[in-house]
Amino acid sequence: MKKLLIFLLLCFIYLVLSCLPALPDNNQQVENKVIITVGTEGIDLINVTDPTNPIHITNYNLDGFSHAVLVVGNYAYIANGDNGIIIFEIGNNNTLTQTGKFDTEGYAYSVFYMTNYLYVADGENGLLILDVSDPSSPSFVGYLDTDGTSYDVCLQNNYAFIADGNNGLIVVDISTPASPNLVGHVNTAGKSKDIVAKENYVYIADSYNGLVIIDISDPLNPIQRKVFDTYDAHEIILSDNYIYLTDGYKGLKIINVSNPQFPALVSQLSINEFSFGIFKYENYVYIANGTDGLAIVDVSDPMSPTLIGHFNTNKWAWNVFIENNIAYVADEKNGLVIFDISSPSNPVQIGHCDTENWAWNVFANGNYAYVADDENGLVIIDVSDPTNPYIKGEFDTNGHSYGIYVSNNYAYVADGDNGLVIIDVSIPNSPQLIASYDTDSWAYNVYVYENYAYIADEDDGIIIFDITDPTSPVKIGQYDTDGIAYDIFVNNNFAYIADESNGFLILDVSDKSNPSLIAHQFTNLAVGIHVEGNYAYIADYDNGLVIFDVSIPSTPIKCGNVKTYNAVGIHVEGNYAYIADGYNGLVIINIADANNPYISSDIVWHNFKSLTGLNF
Repeated sequence: MKKLLIFLLLCFIYLVLSCLPALPDNNQQVENKVIITVGTEGIDLINVTDPTNPIHITNYNLDGFSHAVLVVGNYAYIANGDNGIIIFEIGNNNTLTQTGKFDTEGYAYSVFYMTNYLYVADGENGLLILDVSDPSSPSFVGYLDTDGTSYDVCLQNNYAFIADGNNGLIVVDISTPASPNLVGHVNTAGKSKDIVAKENYVYIADSYNGLVIIDISDPLNPIQRKVFDTYDAHEIILSDNYIYLTDGYKGLKIINVSNPQFPALVSQLSINEFSFGIFKYENYVYIANGTDGLAIVDVSDPMSPTLIGHFNTNKWAWNVFIENNIAYVADEKNGLVIFDISSPSNPVQIGHCDTENWAWNVFANGNYAYVADDENGLVIIDVSDPTNPYIKGEFDTNGHSYGIYVSNNYAYVADGDNGLVIIDVSIPNSPQLIASYDTDSWAYNVYVYENYAYIADEDDGIIIFDITDPTSPVKIGQYDTDGIAYDIFVNNNFAYIADESNGFLILDVSDKSNPSLIAHQFTNLAVGIHVEGNYAYIADYDNGLVIFDVSIPSTPIKCGNVKTYNAVGIHVEGNYAYIADGYNGLVIINIADANNPYISSDIVWHNFKSLTGLNF
């Protein structure tokens, strides 16, 4: 009897425990929320599980400018401009593998998916329809050439609604995908860029015309009902009864459209830079903010949106200086960015110091990096520990500091409209002005060689100063170039000049009072220059790195070229040329063979244009 009672008691305990809710598994992994962004540098994945602390995961580089991304199931469809549509399969741990591609006739701006068909807003080529039932082999189905520039497309029932640029709204019957048929049109006052549909209305981001609301209860006879004025409506999403609109430099606008004929502004939020793409999930809005990266906004209360997270993608790389396997990049509003380049094929960012203004140029010497910081003047940064740089001293010049060269405890600053400024930096935390000379034009850059300072002075060309006594610089010579003198490098008796649209010049400066032109080569927009050995390396805004053999200075010979995004600054060290490449960041080019240079690595400065969620 006792054994029976124990057995019944155990059964009762088992039944009670089986009815209790399962305890949480502390080892169970929470699925990460990941945003996928596209822009100038292809695809980026960003972990936003903690919206206040977005973390960059990885970058997949693509050619061209990616304008939109759409995720459906295990596939991501990228509208890649001139390159058409690129399809990636999404694997475990958010890995991406390119599986398919379709080179469209136009310029792919946007995509929309429905039941194995991909609808592409293909710029001047209009609407393109692809069969993507096999994502590895997309195939042409049909197209309709619209009168405008197709920027975006959305579907409802058997109709495609197209934001057709200056042509406004186009309504297309797609009941037979192989034969799409134009059935309706409304010519809006602006440039229709983005579109969403809900029930009997479509909402259009119509550029400077604002938010346009069109009644499509009869798709064959669409009627414009309302225009809500904005600054520069770029992209929109519709959630519940609210339109979330990116408004260019005005940031985010939230508009109540519960009554589409009477839209009402609920709130707006200013965000740095230019707001492009937008994605919403639950109580958060994610904004592709151009060069300022990813902005995350809490919209749990639409009347009071709050910026809670930000992933900075750096700014505009203007110049670079190399010393002891460290690359110092002057990165505009982002200040000084420091890279370990001991492995040029795998550079690693190790430090950052934000300056007050716009960092245009940098010169490193020993334990200090000297930054030309625009209206903030000269900034001296202690880089004895490059992983932890900090501002040691500052000197506010009267102009706009653009160029910098340091020699024998003196900093020579090309100070824009203020000319040449010479500062004693022997005590880094207390720099002292010792001399200045106001040139007639805009001093962009400065190079010091022996007892002379050479100024690239915009419209006035090259100005030469005798600085034997740095406290009393004496102007002794000048050569007025035909272009805009941006940068200069001096070696022996020759001055090498990046003269913007006038290209590349070589001056004989053996007579400093009477420099003479001995060679001229057009590049396109030469804005940076470095000479090493028998070669001159040009940072050309349009053409990237251009290399000339200058072993005979009077007869330079072009021998190599690598196209980059927008090269503006350059430094050469050993077998590598380091390019400050604007929005593209730091590009490292192997120049061991000057006739066959090639990109060794590319530290991208991401410029986000559009985004969506991967695993929400």
